[in-house]
Amino acid sequence: MLDSEEAFAEFVQAAKNEGYQVPINERWQGMQNIRRASYEETRYKIEQYYRKLSL
Repeated sequence: MLDSEEAFAEFVQAAKNEGYQVPINERWQGMQNIRRASYEETRYKIEQYYRKLSL
């Protein structure tokens, strides 16, 4: 059993990193921003690429 909000957030992050879809209740604070790690890495790379183009 998960005993805290932090433990639940870690569980959701791990599940998403493994490719599972985890439905999140809109009323749960801070849970909407948990994204798959590969998504965040790709988003960062694209952001850096477009920053270089705009210079």
